[in-house]
Amino acid sequence: MTSRPNSATLKPSTPNLLEDSSITFEVLPDEEEVPCKTYLVKCHTGNKYFSGTSAKVSIVLHGNICASEKIVLEKPVSGKSPFQTGHFGINADVFEISTKDVGYLWKIDIGHDNSGFSPSWYLIKVEVVDGDKTHKFLFNNWLYYSRTYHLLRVELETEEIPIVEIIPKLSEGDLTEHHTLKFYKNFESDNPKPLIVRRGLSFDVLVRLAREYEAQKDSFYFSLSTGSNPREANKTKVIVKELAPKYLSQAIEEKKWFYIIKSNDDPNSVLVQVFIPSNALVGEYLVVVEGESDSFKYPTDKVYILFNPWNEDDEVFMESEEKRNEYIMRQFGIIYQGCWNSPVEKKWYFGQFEEVSLNTAFYLLDNIPAKDRNAVGIARWISSLVSSNDENGILVGNWSGNYEDGTAPSHWNGSPAILRKFYKRGIPVKYGQCWVFSGLITTILRTLGIPCRPVTNYLSAHESNGDCFHEIYYDEKGGKESGETIWNFHVWNEVWMKRLDLFDSKFDGWQAIDATPQEVDGGINQMGPAPLVAIKEGVMDIKYDVPFVFSEVNANSVKWKKNEEESYDVIMYLTDAVGKRMSTKAVGIDEQDDSVINDYKYVEGSIHEIAALKNALQSSGHEYAQKIYSSRNAKVFLSVLGNKEKFEMGDDIVLTVRIKNTMNKEIEIPILLAGTIKRYNGSVIRALSNQNIPKVTVRKKDEKVIRIKVPAADYLKCVVDDASLVFLVQADVTVKEKKYIIMEEVTFVITKPDLVITGLPEELYVGQTYEVVIPFNNIIGRNLTRCKLILDGTIVKKGFSVKLPDCPANEKTDFRFQITPEVVGKKKFNVTFNSLQLGGLSGSHKAIVL
Repeated sequence: MTSRPNSATLKPSTPNLLEDSSITFEVLPDEEEVPCKTYLVKCHTGNKYFSGTSAKVSIVLHGNICASEKIVLEKPVSGKSPFQTGHFGINADVFEISTKDVGYLWKIDIGHDNSGFSPSWYLIKVEVVDGDKTHKFLFNNWLYYSRTYHLLRVELETEEIPIVEIIPKLSEGDLTEHHTLKFYKNFESDNPKPLIVRRGLSFDVLVRLAREYEAQKDSFYFSLSTGSNPREANKTKVIVKELAPKYLSQAIEEKKWFYIIKSNDDPNSVLVQVFIPSNALVGEYLVVVEGESDSFKYPTDKVYILFNPWNEDDEVFMESEEKRNEYIMRQFGIIYQGCWNSPVEKKWYFGQFEEVSLNTAFYLLDNIPAKDRNAVGIARWISSLVSSNDENGILVGNWSGNYEDGTAPSHWNGSPAILRKFYKRGIPVKYGQCWVFSGLITTILRTLGIPCRPVTNYLSAHESNGDCFHEIYYDEKGGKESGETIWNFHVWNEVWMKRLDLFDSKFDGWQAIDATPQEVDGGINQMGPAPLVAIKEGVMDIKYDVPFVFSEVNANSVKWKKNEEESYDVIMYLTDAVGKRMSTKAVGIDEQDDSVINDYKYVEGSIHEIAALKNALQSSGHEYAQKIYSSRNAKVFLSVLGNKEKFEMGDDIVLTVRIKNTMNKEIEIPILLAGTIKRYNGSVIRALSNQNIPKVTVRKKDEKVIRIKVPAADYLKCVVDDASLVFLVQADVTVKEKKYIIMEEVTFVITKPDLVITGLPEELYVGQTYEVVIPFNNIIGRNLTRCKLILDGTIVKKGFSVKLPDCPANEKTDFRFQITPEVVGKKKFNVTFNSLQLGGLSGSHKAIVL
């Protein structure tokens, strides 16, 4: 037996869904000729006297494609004499017949030729088995011929509604309303496309029957289920029944699932409109059409239901269309790196409308319990699931500098390349750091429909105990004993949502979440969502992880030195050493927006800032809290500046050290300059040569300026992907016979040159191949090996990489590769150059593809 080819599944009528004004799904036969098929026919003969028949019984099958020839039923599979009295139930006569495929079977013509010694026949019912579907035809009557009764043949219709197929009717306008059209433009394969819709809206479904639709007789409903154990109690299973149009507004207001009959223009079809409530669980649903008698089920393909930030009743509703375009629809963005005084752009392709992004997002969603399938719960779970530290997530974090068995974090330029690796292999991808985790989070949550953006915190405190103090301890001689780290920058995410789980709507809006594995909460690595309002006001008991984020952006920096009594004195207390700057991409333009810091903290030193800090201190329980807060020890001050705001690779660095003496006496102090090359998280790559100035004289109430030069040759051969140059200036000062160490630290990021993409005209054509040329100058004094270019973007359906020859030290070359545009419209792509010694050099190009 073979299964029928026209089961009610969603199949696209054309590989290119966007060539028509609508997306229509229909069943297509595999061959032009109607194939042969095997059916099982079960005849149930009654138990009345003389119910059996000696006549020849024949049957004709009627389907939506055609009718079979008349087939005589004479040899049952049991081998016994057929149509005997009492042959019903498990004793029914079963015949195997082969005939042409009639399509969906909805009617039979059955009877006999009135031959033999006892031709009359009492037929209870006929069952026809077609693959995994059994069609029942009830009769419960006689077939015989006499002077008063002459019925030898009868036409019987199946007792269920003969639904042939279920066809979602999605026009391009419908997809535009759902804001899901871009998904269909970015599908890589020609496989049947799923239905992708947003809650709070509706979609049309054409229900096609094998016969004419009868409104009074044909009653059906939809059953939608998601997850491994769907139940109505937790909304993972919903029943969608017909609603009279007059109750439409009330049902929408009450957030109910329902459908209405839109039209019945074709007698054999009925067009229905299914409404999704604005609080429906986001998920991948299996849709089944069922009859009221539960006698049949017609499974369709799965339907993806997304959050809807365009719907004011959705918990992720965002009022500004400009912001919705930025935080949901925009596929290219910028993640900021570098240091606070020299930000560096990392161009990133989020690709949230790519097929692999959709598949991965819903794969992760399957791991989230139904009770957490809301915006808050999903954001919190995704912050854990993206990291491989918990639940075998997508990406492995690595800050060691050794990436031999994977890809260096700086070599990625977009999320889809990572997701493809993960989705294909099913194991975590190596490697990532904070901005890569943030890029993935942005992709996954924008795919699901939650407004999301990456945010960079410069001078981000990573203190271990959540007490709002970043502390470093020194021994009697000024050597560092221990301490917590401050990263040059740290990238996390913000998500926009209502906090329906909290008591006050003031906590709605932007929430901080972080997928970088560092904060353990509830036994797993997860962080947030933490309301920005709570962080700013220092309200530490609000869910989730507010103290952790508060410390990252607003911790006070305290440096302690061991005294003669083996206890520690405060030698430096800074209120502005952490969270010096915060950046995200501006809305609608490729520029930096630093105003985000105002969402996290009040102006340094303001009354509101002091109040927020005191709120946090009261919650910290730090044993030195009051001692630290009241300490202000500064009589001599240091400041360090570079000769440029931003240094490019190959520039010499000139440091200007300014020493300000506020005392009423002249001082002589030694100055020590210590330089190190560090990674952005503070780990040391290499120490540079120290420079000592034994004696610097500063007159009373005056200041002194000295300049120190650091040649490019000192650092070029040590530069790696995420390196920065850190200079610490230190001096010993005696105030009222008490010795203090004063110090100032300054960090510079050496900016890598941008890749300049040449060779492409302003207008490109789909299917035509173009050569791209990228000039490159290797100035770092080292041979670059294992070189390659990585391309990602909307100009092609799938990113790719190009292997390049080695680049000799101090030589110029041209990188060349070919590109063939695959998608029409305004397009963009990013290119990143990587090698074993240095990577992360990037460029981008915009083009109009015709």
